[in-house]
Amino acid sequence: MNPSKGQKGDSAVLLAASKLIEVGLTVLKPISESLPFDLALYCDEVFYRIQVKRAQTNAYGSFEIPFRSIIPTLDGARITRYTDAHADFVAGVVMQTGDIYFLPIQETMKMRRSITVGRLEGAKKV
Repeated sequence: MNPSKGQKGDSAVLLAASKLIEVGLTVLKPISESLPFDLALYCDEVFYRIQVKRAQTNAYGSFEIPFRSIIPTLDGARITRYTDAHADFVAGVVMQTGDIYFLPIQETMKMRRSITVGRLEGAKKV
C-alpha cells in the first residue's frame, strides 16, 4: 500500500520534529490542521512557526524544496506561496537522506517557487 500525500507530509513533519528535539530544542505540534504552519519551536522565550515541506526529486535527480502549496479544487487549483504571515521558517525535508534544511521565510520569499538542495547519488536526467 502506498502512503497518501497527507501521510507523506506527516512523516516529514515527524522527522523535522525529531531532529529538532535531538539537538535539545522544544518543539510544539498545533492541534489544529487549519493553521498555516506545521510546528512551533520555542527557543530563548520566543516562538517560531515552521512550515515543513517534503523535498521532491526532479528529472535531474536533484531534490527541490517547494515554497508553496498546491491544493486541487473543482475549478483548478489553489496555490499558496508562503510568506512571513504564514511562518518564520521553512523546513525542507529530504526523506531519502534524512537531511533537513531550515530556511528563513524571508529568504524563501525572494525565490521563485523552490530551491534545489542536493542530488541522488548516481542520478541521471530521465
